[in-house]
Amino acid sequence: MFTSSRKTGKGRRGKGIWLMLSGVLLFYCLALAGTFAVVWQNAAHKTEALLDYAATDLRDKVDEVVDAVLANVGVAIADHLGAARPMTVDEMQQLAKDYNVDEINVVNRNGVIIGATFESDLGIDFTTHSAITAQFMVLTNGVTHIFSQKFRRSQSNTKVVRKYLGIAFPKGDGLVQVGYDERRLASHFRQTVG
Repeated sequence: MFTSSRKTGKGRRGKGIWLMLSGVLLFYCLALAGTFAVVWQNAAHKTEALLDYAATDLRDKVDEVVDAVLANVGVAIADHLGAARPMTVDEMQQLAKDYNVDEINVVNRNGVIIGATFESDLGIDFTTHSAITAQFMVLTNGVTHIFSQKFRRSQSNTKVVRKYLGIAFPKGDGLVQVGYDERRLASHFRQTVG
C-alpha cells in the first residue's frame, strides 16, 4: 500500500539520512582526494630524489669509465714516446688526432710543458701555474703512476669543459697529460644511447 510521506513522516527521515550519507560521502571523497594529493606529492618528491640519485650514480660511473679509457690512451702515448722529450705543436696535434683526444701535454720532471697540442701551453710550469696543474706533479714522485681530475673548465680556454688524466713516465721522469672534451663525450653518448 502506498502512503504519502506527509502522513507518515518517514520521507523526511529518509531525506535526512540521504543528506547525511551524502555529507559523509562528500567528506570521504574530500579526504580521499587530500590523501591522493599528499601521496602524489610524496611520490613526485621520491621520484625526483630517485632520479637525482640515479643521475649522480650515472655521472660517477661515466667518470670511472672515461678514466679507464683515458688511462689506456695515456699509457699508450707514454709508451709511444718512451720518455718526456720536447715535441713540436704539429707532432702533438697529430698525436692527439691519432689517439682521438683533444689535448696532450708532455711535462718534464720539473713541471714544465715541453710538448703541447696548443702553442700557448708550451713552457707553462705546472708547479707555479695554478693549484689545479700542480696536482699533477704527484706523478713525478716515482710512486704515483696515474692521476685524474673530474671534468672541469680548461684553464687555457674557459669555454671548454675537459677531463684531464696524467700518466707518469718511468721513474717519475715527467708525465703525459691527456684531455678529453665533455662535448665530445656528450655527442658520443647521444649517438650511442639515442
